[in-house]
Amino acid sequence: MKHLKILLLLTFAFIGSSTYAHEKTDTIKVNGGSCQTCKLQIEKTVKVSGVTKVEWNVKTKLLIVTYSSHEIRNIDIQKKLAEAGYDTEKEMATDEAYNKLEACCKYRKK
Repeated sequence: MKHLKILLLLTFAFIGSSTYAHEKTDTIKVNGGSCQTCKLQIEKTVKVSGVTKVEWNVKTKLLIVTYSSHEIRNIDIQKKLAEAGYDTEKEMATDEAYNKLEACCKYRKK
């Protein structure tokens, strides 16, 4: 009986640790304006399946995102942001997507 309890305890410990082992937190540079509209839109854009936490800092332009690496990849998050009009470290928004941003959210210098 004692061995069964130990086996069950180890099984639950392994299951719990393997679940959290695939959660990853990355910091991504995301260009955007300096308004609350940008912050809300950027955070909303990446709140997709697999993403558990997201926070974009308006001043530093850094997005801190926590996600399940089994469900979504960092590059997929950056592609979603580019599709919404925001340039990231590895993905550039098309001019068409960028031009759809609110005037206060435009960040590219001409």
